Amino acid sequence: MLYSARIDGDNIDAFNKKCNGKDNTLSIIKTDNGKIIGGFFKKSLSVKESYYDPDCFLFSLNYKEKYNVNPNRSEKNYSFHGTGSSYAIIDFGYGSSIHIIDNCLTKNDNYYHGREETFIFPVKRINNRLTLLKVIDFEVYQITEIF
Repeated sequence: MLYSARIDGDNIDAFNKKCNGKDNTLSIIKTDNGKIIGGFFKKSLSVKESYYDPDCFLFSLNYKEKYNVNPNRSEKNYSFHGTGSSYAIIDFGYGSSIHIIDNCLTKNDNYYHGREETFIFPVKRINNRLTLLKVIDFEVYQITEIF
């Protein structure tokens, strides 16, 4: 584990200190309603940069589903990490498919959005609307061996 908002602090500076420059990262977001969602980035997390990562994906542990990059969209999954852009610690994808904010444990402005600008979502499972998240922990792991 590289980072835990609950242990290390739920702000951009704490996230950057632990995660900047790390590649193959798996982010796990635990919510107050029992949802566990997250995403994977193969490319290195870089402060104040956005980039396209075709190997990026999102997931839901509750539904046991993986959401791949949508190859048919002209928009790429530009993602942000520790940027302070919209006060976000991390944004997965164009249109902020998952958006985790600075002070994510105490503020309720974290969200996911089921728009398919970046990822392919099951239409009936995740719809095209903004859903606010109350985050109880946000953890980032570095995958050192891929099987």
